[in-house]
Amino acid sequence: QRRGLGVSAKEPLYVTALDTEHNRIEVGKKSSLECSSLVASGLNWIGVDRLTGPIEACGKIRYRDRETPCTIEPLGEEAATVLFDSPKSAVAKGQAAVFYRDREVLGGGFITQVMNIS
Repeated sequence: QRRGLGVSAKEPLYVTALDTEHNRIEVGKKSSLECSSLVASGLNWIGVDRLTGPIEACGKIRYRDRETPCTIEPLGEEAATVLFDSPKSAVAKGQAAVFYRDREVLGGGFITQVMNIS
C-alpha cells in the first residue's frame, strides 16, 4: 500500500522496513526489495543431521516462490547465513525459509535478518 504516505516521488515507493519501536516505516524503490542473503534461525533439519560446514541447496521463501540455488553457512547450532546465487525479491523478517536438494526437503527456519542489495 502506497497511498496516504504523504510522500511525493517520481516512481512508486514500497515499504522496505518497519520500525515499530519508533512508529516509523522505511520506503524505497522496488529494487531495494531485492535480497542477496539472509539469516535464518530456529532451524529444523530433516534431510541432514546438522550443519558442520557450508552446503549447496535451493532456498524457497514463499509457497509459490521459485527455488533459488544458495549456499547455507552454519552460525552455531540453530542459525545459518543463506547466500543466494541470484537475488530474491520481497524477503522479510518472520517469513519461513525452506531448503531443498533434488526435490527433498532438507529443513527450514524463520528469517531473522535480511541483507538487501541496495
